[in-house]
Amino acid sequence: METAALKAGMDPKTARKWRTGPMPSESKAMKGPRTWRTRKDPFSDHWEALVVPQLQADEEGVLEATFLFEYLRVLEPEGFPESSLRTFQRRVADYRATQGPPKEVFFPQAYRPGETAQLDFSHIKELGITLLGQPLDKMLFECVLCFSGRRHVALVPTESFEALNVGVQGAFVAWGGAPKVVVQDHMTAAIHNLKVQGENGERYRVSARYESLLSHYGAVPRFIEVAKPNQNGCVERAHGVLKNLLRQALKLRRSTEFASLADFERFLFALVERLNRRRQDRWEEERKLLTPLPPSLPSTYSELVCRVSKWSLIQVKNNTISVPSRLIGHEVKVRLHLDTLDIFYKDKLQETLVRPVGRGLVVINYRHLIPSLLKKPGAFANYRYHEHMFPTLTFRKAYDSLKATQPAAADRQYLRILKLAADHMECDVESALQLHLEAGQPIASDAIEELVVKKEIPRHLSLPVMQPDLTKFDQLLSGETREQLAA
Repeated sequence: METAALKAGMDPKTARKWRTGPMPSESKAMKGPRTWRTRKDPFSDHWEALVVPQLQADEEGVLEATFLFEYLRVLEPEGFPESSLRTFQRRVADYRATQGPPKEVFFPQAYRPGETAQLDFSHIKELGITLLGQPLDKMLFECVLCFSGRRHVALVPTESFEALNVGVQGAFVAWGGAPKVVVQDHMTAAIHNLKVQGENGERYRVSARYESLLSHYGAVPRFIEVAKPNQNGCVERAHGVLKNLLRQALKLRRSTEFASLADFERFLFALVERLNRRRQDRWEEERKLLTPLPPSLPSTYSELVCRVSKWSLIQVKNNTISVPSRLIGHEVKVRLHLDTLDIFYKDKLQETLVRPVGRGLVVINYRHLIPSLLKKPGAFANYRYHEHMFPTLTFRKAYDSLKATQPAAADRQYLRILKLAADHMECDVESALQLHLEAGQPIASDAIEELVVKKEIPRHLSLPVMQPDLTKFDQLLSGETREQLAA
């Protein structure tokens, strides 16, 4: 026995005790669970009086144990020592498990192939992606087939109907068919808030243009409940998976900087394709059951009709935008694309503008207004959109310099400089202004014009065109090759 005890690394007394009596595990089982406390209960005096009534009144389970603990410490500073927080959290959890209100149950869903797709928008600013040093100002649109997990991703500027239109049609075309049901949350691009519009009865109604878009593909919309993102779980989960994969891929790349939007799109779509390959077998099963695409596809833009005001402005989606002054008093048709605005007059394209992202913005092109301002220079000082008449910071500094050196003629001089920028290259005018500012020279429109015209002279030089010598190429051909070419 002593030899065996030494080999087992125990004292011979312990070996002798275990040979005749129960093993430690058997002894613990024979004793049963412990029924006595090893320390004094810190809540024995206040639990029933202070804690239980609060938990009984909290039928929704809103109160967190940490918040309740701090609240009770204010009432009874001596009754709840700070070191007992973890014990209090366990007591609250045990009470709610045995006597608390029922919790919401989530039910896993079984999806049939070709039936349901879910879509949503998501921000990706937290990834810190930049294009030539500027933050990527785009949102992520994602549409997912629930059975196969096949996803389609697009980068869009904002959560507009045009972005929704481009994303939905892009997904259906990429899949070669459409599902029967498309599920989304109550995004403003797809619904009308009837309470805001002052209507009684139902709270929301699907917009006619979104319903028409889906019906063209044989699909119907279905909306989840408000503040219930779990009902859109497929696409919410897809957002998390894709962002996590992006975060890791950027880590391995050791840079979040991209040369252009096209470079980042290639990087993103390669990751999306990697995710799509994971469930290729289920995709092959589902693609056969999608509704075939119609012979023609709807347009991806929206149209508005606006009347040009006497200020040469139109209102587009609560944004103020300038147009050529020759259109004042006429109605123009505005086509809202994903990133651009096309201005039409009697179906003839007049101008294409960059679409502003947001509402309540002002987009003024000084080229539209400068001829009239030159005729009425006194209107410039108190012009409502005065601050939008400076294309760059250099122009603003030049105007400030003019106001400081020649306040009486500053407006007229600056308007002449703007006219120069409208007639020539804006960058050339900016460079001329920068030279004067750096040299501390007084700014004058005549001096700026002289610099700009001098720079433009080389552009009109005619360069001689060299004629290539083809005899050297003939020498490379053998006689046989020349005869074959002649034949």
